[in-house]
Amino acid sequence: MENCVQLLTYLFLIYRFLFANQRQTEALVYAQRAYEIASQIYPLDHANCLNLLIDISVIYADLNVFTESQRILEQVIQTSQTKYQFFIDNYSNDNELLKSNVSKQREMHEIVYTLIHSILQLAVVNLMSKKLEFVNQLLLQADHIINQIDQLGLKVSTHRKLINDFKMEHHFQI
Repeated sequence: MENCVQLLTYLFLIYRFLFANQRQTEALVYAQRAYEIASQIYPLDHANCLNLLIDISVIYADLNVFTESQRILEQVIQTSQTKYQFFIDNYSNDNELLKSNVSKQREMHEIVYTLIHSILQLAVVNLMSKKLEFVNQLLLQADHIINQIDQLGLKVSTHRKLINDFKMEHHFQI
């Protein structure tokens, strides 16, 4: 197990280096291998697996393979949305229970971060593939999630900043 985690870390560093140096095809191979290892260590809905899938989708988008990037992101969104909805269903009537449980707050933060990150990445892919009509829908979806989290009384500033940064970078109304 420890060797697998070390290998995963090694693969992660390699594909990040390759990607940063514009060697996307090679980075994709290492990122996919990292995902294979991660999926043996963690459940498929674990943040590490989902964030690796987001990274893989970014590489595909950089290689102009938008359909595969979109497919992966939709998979991540669906998985994250399921976990997110579980939290909403279980804590919306008793948010004090969530506020008093730090580990559940951390888990919720990870889920929301992954969900927002994947939604915004899908918006980028839609911008890159000139499907502008879907971008506003995705931004509304992200805003809706943030509003739900805010109603639970949880901290939303980090998540809201992700959305606002995206809107500023791509010239959308904040």
